[in-house]
Amino acid sequence: MLVVVLVVLAVVGLIGSAWTLRSLVATPTTQARLVAQGHRLMEVTAASSPDPLRMQGYFPEGEFFTFILAGIGLARLANLGLYPDLDAHTRAVFLAGALRTLEGIDTAQVQDRFGRIDTLEYGVFYRGWRLALLNAIVAAGETRLVDEQTTEAKAILDAVDSSRSGWVEGYPGAYWPCDTVVGLAAATEALPGQAAPVVRRWLGLTTPTDVSGLLPHRVDATGRVLEGPHGSSQSLIQTFVPTLLAIAGQSESAQWTSFTTSFLARELGVVAFREWPSGQHGVGNVDSGPLIMGLSLSASAVGLAAARANGDQRLALALDREVEWLALGVTTRGLRTYALGLLPVGEAFIFWAKTTPMGVESDSASITVMWWLWALAFTLPALLLLGISVGRRRAPKMTAQLPENDDQQCHETPKRHSQGLVWDADSGR
Repeated sequence: MLVVVLVVLAVVGLIGSAWTLRSLVATPTTQARLVAQGHRLMEVTAASSPDPLRMQGYFPEGEFFTFILAGIGLARLANLGLYPDLDAHTRAVFLAGALRTLEGIDTAQVQDRFGRIDTLEYGVFYRGWRLALLNAIVAAGETRLVDEQTTEAKAILDAVDSSRSGWVEGYPGAYWPCDTVVGLAAATEALPGQAAPVVRRWLGLTTPTDVSGLLPHRVDATGRVLEGPHGSSQSLIQTFVPTLLAIAGQSESAQWTSFTTSFLARELGVVAFREWPSGQHGVGNVDSGPLIMGLSLSASAVGLAAARANGDQRLALALDREVEWLALGVTTRGLRTYALGLLPVGEAFIFWAKTTPMGVESDSASITVMWWLWALAFTLPALLLLGISVGRRRAPKMTAQLPENDDQQCHETPKRHSQGLVWDADSGR
């Protein structure tokens, strides 16, 4: 029975080892893979698909994020400037898919979850991400939405500019800084000239008071910090804040360095982002998902987008390879799935992160990538099985033969004695 168990473990381990090495040496993100993932998310967000609503059962924005992140990624692939080698037909298909996701979030079913807010209807979370999608669609060539894009950007700029604290509600009575950062960055991308003075004022109001130099996770209407930085929200902030710092003429590297210093970790060889800053401990939440040794899967997936946005090519490559390894990226029938297709919203996050344009190259975070050593760990059952097999072959064999029974021994003894005696008639012996 032990041998059977070891054989099974050896086979599984060797497959895991081969998969790990493949993830290490293969190019993690190619245009072909992104296209295959785009086709997969076209299915996920199709009008007849139950997946977006099913994702709502996992966390409060599950349906919204499935639509919005898939749509932004599809629009990016449709953008001739970002993917010039993609054929015109595929770009048109993906642009149509992005427009379909815009329809998906513009339903009462989705909008009503965010509540009515006087300052900005449905809140800056909904409006900011929606504008980010509009920006991507317009950049891909859908000029019919330029007026709507402009109107949305002005509404967000007005809401931020009229806020005494600099923060705008994401839900009624609730303020998460990452939501304002996303919305303000989207408005800045749409209307950079009008946004510049608003951004400069906003930066003066929201200067971080935390020793890490990072924006908090949650505040009240006055800007008072209710919760310090979290990895799950901070990774989103670091994806969008470079747009704000750049238009204000401020250095982007200090924020990124502070984030990676406080939150980037290596546990068991895997490079990932913590939910809590170094030295602090806490439990997971609806945003972070389950924590593994303090590491957040959501912060790490979004961290790939943040690394790309900040031009940290080395970290982006490491996280990209780990996503392929841990999330089991597989292409079948022209569709690329992750996590066996069981969590479409997770696939949408990966798609959005992988299509995030790479920023101007910057100094890389100090990391040592060692996750490939798991390939050796996976081979241990096979090595143990081989050792047992060799040990058995080299074991000494017992060759001594025992008599068949006691009677045979009794009869044979005198016979052997008599064979040793000779009768001499002359001597009487």
